[in-house]
Amino acid sequence: MLRAVPGARPLLTEMGITVQPYDIDFAAHVNNVVYVRWIEDLRIELMRRHCPMQALVEGGMAAVVADTHIRYKKPVRLFDAPVGRVWSSELGKVSCMLHAEIAVDGQVCAEAVQRVMFVDMNTMKALRSPQELRDSFMLQNTTIEEESGQ
Repeated sequence: MLRAVPGARPLLTEMGITVQPYDIDFAAHVNNVVYVRWIEDLRIELMRRHCPMQALVEGGMAAVVADTHIRYKKPVRLFDAPVGRVWSSELGKVSCMLHAEIAVDGQVCAEAVQRVMFVDMNTMKALRSPQELRDSFMLQNTTIEEESGQ
């Protein structure tokens, strides 16, 4: 397993987010389910930048979300300009632990942790994490390699 040095943010991917009128709920802030979509957008962008998704899919591999945990800290409203960030803290043999945050004006409004598994699209059995992703993880950060775990 590859682990990031404490404080490091391997595979860091950042992007601006546009709050749409249909994202707003009756309490006049972004509905909680919208954050899940934003985190998915961030995960897809991270994969696009660090691992060619088309080649993975053509090779029969998919990145499947196994767990998502979100902590809502502050509401995002219609005219806010949130920024999303996602990075990996661990890259195991068959899974990747992602951390994400949504911030407005530098204040974190939501934090999330997501575990992604790499699977064969036909059998849904676990596959080894993509080498391109492992290479990018190692190139960008000092890591500690461990043999135990996933």
